[in-house]
Amino acid sequence: MYTILQEEKNIEGVVKTTYGIKCEEMAVNDVSPNKKEVTELIDRLNKYELSPCHLQDVIEDFI
Repeated sequence: MYTILQEEKNIEGVVKTTYGIKCEEMAVNDVSPNKKEVTELIDRLNKYELSPCHLQDVIEDFI
């Protein structure tokens, strides 16, 4: 099952919140600053039971 990650990043003195995706086997940080978009992607990943070996490719297509 995929879940959302939240991370604070300091970019040139400005703190930004970014969101990533985590599953049991791996995590990908900093997918997007848009929580809603990442949540919707996670919903689709879980709905279609995406194998973790394809997660990086799906995220690259998403970006």
